[in-house]
Amino acid sequence: LDVVFDRHHRRFGDLFHRLEAMGCQVWPHPYLGGLIDLGSFRHGHRYARRGIFGATLLEGILYAATAALTKPLQATVPAEIHDLCVEPDPKAMARLAEGHVGPRTNNLVVENVAKVIHYARSGAHGVINAVGVGCMVGVVTDGMLRAFRSEIDIPLVDGIIDVDTMLPLPGG
Repeated sequence: LDVVFDRHHRRFGDLFHRLEAMGCQVWPHPYLGGLIDLGSFRHGHRYARRGIFGATLLEGILYAATAALTKPLQATVPAEIHDLCVEPDPKAMARLAEGHVGPRTNNLVVENVAKVIHYARSGAHGVINAVGVGCMVGVVTDGMLRAFRSEIDIPLVDGIIDVDTMLPLPGG
């Protein structure tokens, strides 16, 4: 069973190792670079439409900087796992989430929704949506994923986790 763990709480401690011990393959994605790129792409376009060119330029510089830092690392990823480990470009990420999120949706939520769709289309056999108790982004993502669960052909499992004890909660 290949299960993709694609959530962002660093406090999930040894959850990756525990999933691997159960026979799952765990593929975290390069969250920070992808999130900055997606945010810069979305905000840059919004600022440009509003005629706020200083902010548009700043977002372009941020995107160029993160792209320059992440591209050499992405080039080292073996071809057989490239699609699972390397972020699609920000335009592709925004397209993946289209129809499921609005133009003012939080970038973390857009990123989460897009990654689930990306993994489903890239050969993963399942996705665990691990949500820390009290994580508003995780709760919103969970609600959005429920709305399009039938559109993807892989299991999408919700896991509500107490980040202090690292134990799943009943029903999670």
